[in-house]
Amino acid sequence: MKLPITIDPRRHDAVLFDLDGALTREVPLFGATVDLARKLQSIGVAAAAYSSSPRCQQALNDAGIDGLFDVCVAGADGERGTAEN
Repeated sequence: MKLPITIDPRRHDAVLFDLDGALTREVPLFGATVDLARKLQSIGVAAAAYSSSPRCQQALNDAGIDGLFDVCVAGADGERGTAEN
């Protein structure tokens, strides 16, 4: 049984998406992930994307969803503590 996911903007400043689980060359983009990112954007909750690949921003660009995420953190960035905007 799937339970609904509720993200209350009064309790959450942002949501982090793991692109390695949602977007890879072998696995097509999950529609539910994009739907959630769009919903979060519409209610003013920031969304960040993380990928262990050094090409996080490029992956978002290639999928046409780069505008849905406020920050994209790549694996190498996470090690240095920096992020792409």
